[in-house]
Amino acid sequence: MDVKTAGRTIDLFETFAKAQAPLSLSELARALSAPPSSCFNLVRALQAHSRENQTVQLLRRVHHELRG
Repeated sequence: MDVKTAGRTIDLFETFAKAQAPLSLSELARALSAPPSSCFNLVRALQAHSRENQTVQLLRRVHHELRG
């Protein structure tokens, strides 16, 4: 991840925090002054990361239960 992407990620979180509601891709792109394709790729990467974290947490719980 480069500095521009990191900054845009923070901007994305701040935008959603201010809106406190779902935003369309067009609304998000407008708020971030970024191309919709960049916003799409950023949201998609964050979703994939979230799914990976959820899977790891689930596997840890299962492992803990099996050991317990």
